[in-house]
Amino acid sequence: MAYAVPTNDEVRTLFKARDEVIDLPLKVCLLTGMRSGEAIGLLREDLVSKGNLGRFVWVRPNSLRELKTDAAERLVPLHPELEGLLRELPSEGPLFPDLSVNVVTKRFADLRKRLKLDRPGLVFHSTRKWFGV
Repeated sequence: MAYAVPTNDEVRTLFKARDEVIDLPLKVCLLTGMRSGEAIGLLREDLVSKGNLGRFVWVRPNSLRELKTDAAERLVPLHPELEGLLRELPSEGPLFPDLSVNVVTKRFADLRKRLKLDRPGLVFHSTRKWFGV
């Protein structure tokens, strides 16, 4: 399947929607390029400070998830927009304890339909493609 790259207008529409279930994981994936499983499997201790370089998300295997490949382990700069939003999540352990990849991807499909963003190839995994544009 060829994934569609969300347009900037589609991303703005998704941001404005503020879906009560997937708003934050969606923003994490859009602003970091992380896969849904990587984002949903984030632990508080995966957010690390690198001194004057800023804060990063350490994408690595943990108790909630494995990575797709060994090369998938990486440090991803934490977008300033996410700083404040992530502070509101649990102070230890899983950041999204009530979510699964299945819930996120199905909710995204419903959100796309609700927002009339239903075009071929536009799926939750597409958020990775927008990050690189």
